[in-house]
Amino acid sequence: MALQTSFFKKNFDLSLFKGNSSELYNIGYSLGYKDFEKTAFRCREMFEEAGLSEVECIPIPADGTSAAMDFVMPMAWEVEDASLDIVGPEPLEEHITDLNIDRFCVANRCPPTPSEGITAEVVLWEDVMAGADASGKIVLCLKENPIGTHHQIIKKGAAAIVSGYSEAGKELGDATFWINGSGFPYWYHTKDDKVIPCFSIPLRKAARIAELLKKNGTLVMKAVVKSRLYSGQLYTVTGIIPGIEPDEITLISHIYEPFLNDNYTGAAAHAEIARMIRKGIQSGKLPPLKKTVRFVVSMEQYGTAHYFEKHVKEKRTLLAINVDGISYDTKKTGRPVYVYTSPYFLPSCTDLILGMYARQELSEYPLKVLPGDLGDDSFVSDRTIGIPTHYFICHPGKYHHNSLDRFDDITDWKTAADLTCFIAAFVSTIASADKEELTKMLSDSVKLAGEEISQKAEKIADAVQKGKLPSGEATERLSEFGRWMKGVLEAFKRFDPTVDIKEAVEKLDGVILNETSRLSEEYPPVKRPLTRAERYAANMLIRRTAMGIPASLARVPAHERFEHAPGREFILNWLDENTNLLAAMRKTSMVFDSEYPKEKEIKRFVRYIRELEKYGYVSVRYLRTYTYEDIVNSLKSLGIKAGDKVIVHSSLSSMGHVEGGPETVCRALMDVITYDGLLMMPSFNMYRIFQENRSAYYDHVETPAGTGAITEYFRKIPGVLRSLDVSNAFAAWGKDAREFLKDHHRVPTMYYGSPLQKLEEADGKVILIDCPNSFTFAHVVELTNKVPCHSLRTEEYPAKLPDGRMVKLRTWSYRSAACPLFEAGSVPGKELPEFLELEPEKLYPPTVRIYGMLEKDGLLKYGYIGDAPAYSFKLKDWRRYHETMMRDGVPDLGISGCSVCPVRPRVNERTVETDWDDENMRLKPDTDAFTGDIM
Repeated sequence: MALQTSFFKKNFDLSLFKGNSSELYNIGYSLGYKDFEKTAFRCREMFEEAGLSEVECIPIPADGTSAAMDFVMPMAWEVEDASLDIVGPEPLEEHITDLNIDRFCVANRCPPTPSEGITAEVVLWEDVMAGADASGKIVLCLKENPIGTHHQIIKKGAAAIVSGYSEAGKELGDATFWINGSGFPYWYHTKDDKVIPCFSIPLRKAARIAELLKKNGTLVMKAVVKSRLYSGQLYTVTGIIPGIEPDEITLISHIYEPFLNDNYTGAAAHAEIARMIRKGIQSGKLPPLKKTVRFVVSMEQYGTAHYFEKHVKEKRTLLAINVDGISYDTKKTGRPVYVYTSPYFLPSCTDLILGMYARQELSEYPLKVLPGDLGDDSFVSDRTIGIPTHYFICHPGKYHHNSLDRFDDITDWKTAADLTCFIAAFVSTIASADKEELTKMLSDSVKLAGEEISQKAEKIADAVQKGKLPSGEATERLSEFGRWMKGVLEAFKRFDPTVDIKEAVEKLDGVILNETSRLSEEYPPVKRPLTRAERYAANMLIRRTAMGIPASLARVPAHERFEHAPGREFILNWLDENTNLLAAMRKTSMVFDSEYPKEKEIKRFVRYIRELEKYGYVSVRYLRTYTYEDIVNSLKSLGIKAGDKVIVHSSLSSMGHVEGGPETVCRALMDVITYDGLLMMPSFNMYRIFQENRSAYYDHVETPAGTGAITEYFRKIPGVLRSLDVSNAFAAWGKDAREFLKDHHRVPTMYYGSPLQKLEEADGKVILIDCPNSFTFAHVVELTNKVPCHSLRTEEYPAKLPDGRMVKLRTWSYRSAACPLFEAGSVPGKELPEFLELEPEKLYPPTVRIYGMLEKDGLLKYGYIGDAPAYSFKLKDWRRYHETMMRDGVPDLGISGCSVCPVRPRVNERTVETDWDDENMRLKPDTDAFTGDIM
């Protein structure tokens, strides 16, 4: 079935198209909302002139408060004047910039300064990030986009921002980047957000100012902005070509920006497409439309959200087409024409034929057909909105939001005409297709899908061979791609429920089976153990409770708003009652042929989901939930009983979802061990506060434990004591807790008399809840065996006692390099003992062997606490094996013992001479460290 592109090329009116584009551009270039309103009214006239029915201007409140979906509508804005000058040490005669020189010199919706302006010293943002004070100053940004840093700069107390950022960098150093937003966490700030004046100047000017600042040591600027933010109004303009059926195909574009190509030519294209389709139908050159074709022009994303929030409840939209930036000159921008299908998670029956038609009709252009995204106005393909969306754009590349994107400078009217005609032909064909024609499209799609799957199999195999993808994931990735292809065929039912897709789907199933079987033979699937974060994410089923992708976080108070997690658009859209969070994140990786998400990425997204849940954007259900009774029973199965003296190292996230979180875990531990026993946990700072801030001090009460959620909760429980050590304090509970902790600050951190060494003497045990590498007692073994890589009390730090006194405390110096014996190399999974096969961390070979010997000799108990593998054994039993390896090394692995190790303690600005008399096992009498009682 061929497109009737030739009809549209014959009837395309270039003069009318250019005239409409130019008229909209000249009105909207002023950036003021009064003129923005005029562009909307002119669009309405264009739609009426093109013969559209039901044309209307739908008002949108521009007040910084009203929200549609999760987009808070920006406030209306006018700017009368703006200027930026250097006034000290010596004033310059010329303005750095002003509104008459450069219309883009102030950020969109920039707030006014006081009438006298802001006069302040200049500081580089890179210096602020390194610790320089920004309070009351004008921050100069050379490399960072202020859209992303505005919020951070405000938090630093700055008075204003001057940006030299450009997406083009030095290549277009004399151009100004148009700053189209300063909101957090999304484009536009709300009425509740704090904003400061923001200027944009060319990169070369900004670089000269930075040089002048460096030369003089100080620089003073004066910034003046006369602007007004107020509650106003914008409009969405819409109209239709009615079809036989009310179901709609909708074209979308945006206005309210100061560029011809972004996107006044898109709005003009709407009018021209409408005019040509109506002319073709009236003349009998084109068939009547079965589906209604709607045209929508509004503010990008925000106005589109406002329109569709109501429209999806009233009308059934089968397909949307986003027309954005179709007129850029690809030779000047260096970018191809991009044609995006609908996203994998919401396929359209037109996805495959769109690519086929585009390659046929646009063959003279550099072209890329890609899976759909959720940017700009194509976000309506979000599953909570449910409109499959195609997206056409000639990307501006380095000219994006650039002052050199002036009328006609980087515009190619032939490209604009060809794309407009192609889109018109495609829309006309799809909107007029009957059952017979849809069946023909289905047949074409089956063939195209088979070819796509075969090509995908080859690409996956090539990626595996080049080491870009793990071989064990090959089949899974191809199967997921095959599911999308099947989704395209199944989507024909959306257009016409009477179309028979059974035979087509069965045929494609055969192709998928053949290709996956072939790939599976060459690269057999491999199931690897899940990591801690993966296990947690795999346990989460998430239901979205709000329409649209979280954007402005309208439900969240301004001071509590948080940064969005990368990839949220796709990840959130894969979630459903059958797809857990881990699967959703992996599916997103498959779309982009990237590696599966790492621990850090998963943990961040889990935190993001919890924040969204807090404010009602999602609800979370856990596949497995563990109770207090579950934890108690697991502890007892590890041999833990009343009266035991135990140190616990833990990972709460690895345990899965525990009802009551860390409180439940602590209560279970305390109830099993009882007050007659001893429960100890690490409460380590590990020098962290001093690494982050040189002037920091350790606060015995307030400094948090950096050893997990359980340990941080435990130390705050009434009755729990904490030893005094700035790096490696311990918290303990039980009738003898004071005796174990009271002397910690008077002895070396991991030596004789330390809490852990006392625990060993008391026949103490350890419980490791998915922390096999976090076994601190190993350091006690090392220091009591006089290893040369640690020192005794040779670092000194300031500390605050519970009574408020400031004192000096001593702690150990950790080794300056990794231990060649216990921190070198890793063990492949196949060499792990059976009880460690689910262990996510890569263990060190000697550590694995010690676990293996403990298990072989019946000295280790293992099982699960929640989802986490857990191990329990006595400290003294570990010591025997550890000391043997320290003495002899591991000869078959080529690892020597400690006596020949070259690693020594670290030396830094905190290093001092030890105050420990090791010969007499006591503090030197002249120590200036605090040695009094705190318990």
